Amino acid sequence: MSRVSNYFRRFRKLLILLFFIGCVYFLTRRTGNAFAEDDTPLHPSRPDTTNVKEQPGLAQDVLAPQKSRLSDDDEVDEEDIEDDYYAALRPARLRNRPGVPVPPLDQGEALRDSDPLPQHVYRSNGLVEVNPEGRHPIYDLMERAEKEWNDKLQRQSMTLEDAVLEYKRRYARLPPPGFDRWWRYAQDHHIQLIDEYDKITESLEPFWGVDPLVLQEIQAEWETKPDIYTIGKARSFGAVQLLNMSVSEGIREMAEWRSQLQIDVIKEISMDLPPFRASFTAHDGPYQFWAHDVREAAISAAADERYIDYSQVPFQPYLGWASACPPGTPLHDDVWENHPNPADLHAARPKTFIRDHVKSMDPCIHNEAVHLSGFLSNHGKGPGPGTKVVPSFSMCATTLHSDILAVAPEQWTEYIEFDPPWEEKQNAQLFWRGSNTGAEYSHQTQWNISQRIRLIDQSMDQDGTYGVLLPTDRFTPVGSEVKKNGKLLAERFMNVSFVEGAIQCEDSVCDLLEQKYTFGEVVNHTIANQFKYMIDVDGNGWSARFKRLMTTRSCILKATTFPEWYADRIQPWLHYIPIKNDFSDLYDVMTFFQGSPDGDGSDGNDDLARIVGEEGRIWSKEFYRRVDMTAYMFRLYLEYARVMDVDRDYSGFQL
Repeated sequence: MSRVSNYFRRFRKLLILLFFIGCVYFLTRRTGNAFAEDDTPLHPSRPDTTNVKEQPGLAQDVLAPQKSRLSDDDEVDEEDIEDDYYAALRPARLRNRPGVPVPPLDQGEALRDSDPLPQHVYRSNGLVEVNPEGRHPIYDLMERAEKEWNDKLQRQSMTLEDAVLEYKRRYARLPPPGFDRWWRYAQDHHIQLIDEYDKITESLEPFWGVDPLVLQEIQAEWETKPDIYTIGKARSFGAVQLLNMSVSEGIREMAEWRSQLQIDVIKEISMDLPPFRASFTAHDGPYQFWAHDVREAAISAAADERYIDYSQVPFQPYLGWASACPPGTPLHDDVWENHPNPADLHAARPKTFIRDHVKSMDPCIHNEAVHLSGFLSNHGKGPGPGTKVVPSFSMCATTLHSDILAVAPEQWTEYIEFDPPWEEKQNAQLFWRGSNTGAEYSHQTQWNISQRIRLIDQSMDQDGTYGVLLPTDRFTPVGSEVKKNGKLLAERFMNVSFVEGAIQCEDSVCDLLEQKYTFGEVVNHTIANQFKYMIDVDGNGWSARFKRLMTTRSCILKATTFPEWYADRIQPWLHYIPIKNDFSDLYDVMTFFQGSPDGDGSDGNDDLARIVGEEGRIWSKEFYRRVDMTAYMFRLYLEYARVMDVDRDYSGFQL
């Protein structure tokens, strides 16, 4: 027994000795490696970054393997950075970056030199001011647009519970009764951007500051005004129908047609709607023009959960269009006689592009708009403001107007005839054909600087010169503008014309128009779709052609004064190219995409224009369907019915 014990003791000593020898050997090898001069990385789990600069994309993969792109302000958790290892790998432009979110950059951009190009100036008025030392601003605008759109898509509610919470977070009240039925419709029809209905709240918020009994009286009176039709339902059961028609014989047929189009939009969900009466203007444009003080008083009262007293509304002096603007804004403080000269607008410096399309449409901020928009300039200095908040619907509105914004189903279509792929489109010019609508052509109006006239005039300018920014790559300063002859620019970039004959004009002005301008034949859509670029320019109101244009593979440019119902649900610079109403950026945009006007186009960005065309087409097919219009009107009528209800303070959807 003792012999066995001795064997065990010896064996244990041997194991201890072997363990000690192994530890010494391991420590020796580790110390030797610390001084080795071979190519083995010190941290085998981390990639060798010796040649990162020569390998595009590697820095991005190392820094953020879960992300496809880097931006100046992508969130980086400093706790995840071990000592200075990863910090050393990050390009200098990402170190100590500011906290303001900036859109994603492509792989090449992430590897820009350590000294980044200066930034452009992003103004609060919706424009970006060009810094000649920065890269071409359109690169930044397109990258920002992509990030903003992707972020918007990713943050949408996934469940009814989430949607209710998001609604309460945004609007500080419960959703309207029937919200669950609306949610079910949205889910059944794959409605995207489920939370993006801020435009509805913006339209209806002033009415929360008015006693609902007073609102009902105002609405009943409004039904009897000229050129108004009213649709709705008197009881909970039953379908939506035409309830009242107060229009002149000259437009009765049009009003009946438009009322039926509105009814058809909500036909399939009309049984799910509560009783309501919605009065529409029968015309193309908006109607409700309120004094700024009145609108703000109503919104303030709504925030305080009280009602405004109309007997206490102060006297409103006549300021024309400026009545709708806050004191201190350019239009409020402007002198009406300061009519702009289009040539001066083109020559204004520094150059600017649109960054926020809706803000750029605001005449309070951009006071030249009341002269450049035919719809606004038709009224001279502008009408006197209303002193009552009237619940009235229209298919479009400027930012000066307070109409409740409905969809415009007129001429909505998914059929676009033959539309070739981008590579097979035969013409790279900018295409537009249309009538001379958009203004009243008389000796008393400023029709000569209205939007469609100015577009044609710009294409006919043979003698003038325009300063344009030439294309540069993503890493080169855009530099200063280069003067180019108007004839050269027009011949290279423009294919625009009036068609058929002058309309909406006094006889003598019609004669003048037909002497000065060429009125060609209507061009069918099959031919129009051969153009890579098409522009949508305001007529009398909302755009009847925008849906059709966006369904093509062409790159669509848009200049407008009317933010329509889908303004929260589309992304400028990703789905279409926003153009300033004075067209001073038009040749810059075309030069960026098509290349120098006197070159062969090789320095242009045809590939980026193709992407805009394709993204716009996807948007049209996925976000501007008929069911998307139905979902918008479904939710709008639920909200409208509640705000008109005397029990509105006690009603709301709860889980």
